[in-house]
Amino acid sequence: MSIVQTLLSRVTCPQCWHKYLPEDSLWISTHVDLFGIDSRVPKAQLRFLPSHFTPQAEAIDPKNFPCNRLACPNCHLEVPRPMMELAPFFLSIIGSPGSGKSYFLAAMARQLRRMLPIKFSTAFGDADATFNMRLKKYEQSLFSNPHADEIQELQKLVEKTQSEGDGYADVK
Repeated sequence: MSIVQTLLSRVTCPQCWHKYLPEDSLWISTHVDLFGIDSRVPKAQLRFLPSHFTPQAEAIDPKNFPCNRLACPNCHLEVPRPMMELAPFFLSIIGSPGSGKSYFLAAMARQLRRMLPIKFSTAFGDADATFNMRLKKYEQSLFSNPHADEIQELQKLVEKTQSEGDGYADVK
């Protein structure tokens, strides 16, 4: 039994919101010698438009290594593969620093995971688990904490969102 996946006519990058054709997606190289030479994301693997593919439909990078990750042709940041098949729904949470945006997001995600199947017979899941590792960590810290009966500092449950470092990429 095979499942036929249909691509969207236009993909929206979750980072820069650029709309593009799925066939314009860049591929992310895997060979170590291709690190640090991308024109837009200097501290990352090379992004490229492939001309050769493996029998498994993986792009082959310039050093003949198979690749399976995709990137936006505009900002060159990685785009989860399900973004090619599922229409996005973007939701922005705004507020001043320290107002509780990360706590709200973790609590809202947990409630959606719990209530959507019960109330609307639909699931709330991750398009790509690696992109939501920080959110999952926050949910786990808040709602599955092994020390729930102890008083804890809020900063230990959910780290203050940083403006640089892990989870960020310099884009030219």
